[in-house]
Amino acid sequence: MQASSLKTGTIFKENDQPFVVEKYTHTKTARGGATVKIRAKNLLTGQVLEKRYQATSRVEEADVLRKNIQYLYRDKDHFFMDPETFEQFTLSTKQIGEGVKFLQEGENVQVMFFGKNGTKRPLESKRLMC
Repeated sequence: MQASSLKTGTIFKENDQPFVVEKYTHTKTARGGATVKIRAKNLLTGQVLEKRYQATSRVEEADVLRKNIQYLYRDKDHFFMDPETFEQFTLSTKQIGEGVKFLQEGENVQVMFFGKNGTKRPLESKRLMC
């Protein structure tokens, strides 16, 4: 995809790391080409970076899958289960973020996974808005 199509909330990949665009600015100069300035958050590490691209530059789309998952319980980490495959996995409080305060046992949440061919790893969870 072209850098000019990066908008707030768009997920892209750079250096095999997924980023979500938090802020987007498109500027056009009189003689120069248009540039895109973004503030992006790394979904694996939480690091926030400022990046600039030429509007015609290409960025890679991230391989992200969103799934509805059931929240089971909390021990040291938070345990979740895929209701289709019954596969269980954990997320840390840091991965979940502020939404951890609102999790209730048995509740369905939406989790983003990043990766290919069954090596998907959970990124973050968000409470479903019903």
